[in-house]
Amino acid sequence: MYQRSMNRMLRREVFMLFGVWNFSALHDAYVREDRRLLKYCRWDAIDSDLLTNKAKIILERMDPNHLKRDEREWRAEILWFWYHHATNWAIWNFKDQQMALSFVRAALSYQDECKRADDGRQNRITRLLWFLLNGNLKQAEGHILNWPANAGLAERDTAIRIVRRYLFGEFFSQPAAPPNYHRHYL
Repeated sequence: MYQRSMNRMLRREVFMLFGVWNFSALHDAYVREDRRLLKYCRWDAIDSDLLTNKAKIILERMDPNHLKRDEREWRAEILWFWYHHATNWAIWNFKDQQMALSFVRAALSYQDECKRADDGRQNRITRLLWFLLNGNLKQAEGHILNWPANAGLAERDTAIRIVRRYLFGEFFSQPAAPPNYHRHYL
């Protein structure tokens, strides 16, 4: 009983934060804010004043077992989105492999809860980052090669750019492969 009451309070809090009345609208408002922050290079995993970070904290405090199925899925999708971008933030801003690994683990966990994405449109970049952060270049390549036909070209192009940056040592301080291997992605 206590957790249901707590979830109601947290639901109200996060809805008020974004001026919405349900999880679907929360998702849409969250995505708009997330994109705005990315567009202006303001996305930051530790700035407690950002709406996205406030939403993440509130949503993580909710007990998903006391949410309706669709609410659980929307919650998981928002949290996946936050952790996916936090992974990129840790890589590109700090080149911090351990931080990025902790974020990508959480992202994959929440992504697995997102039943909405079972139609083949699920983001594949998160898994690609997982492979690269763990030094599994061959698995990363296989992952890209095995994408279904309905995977968008933009996502494929992004994946190839990420692998190139990985090979040129932009993830961390040292190049991940011998220089002649880079020709494969040029």
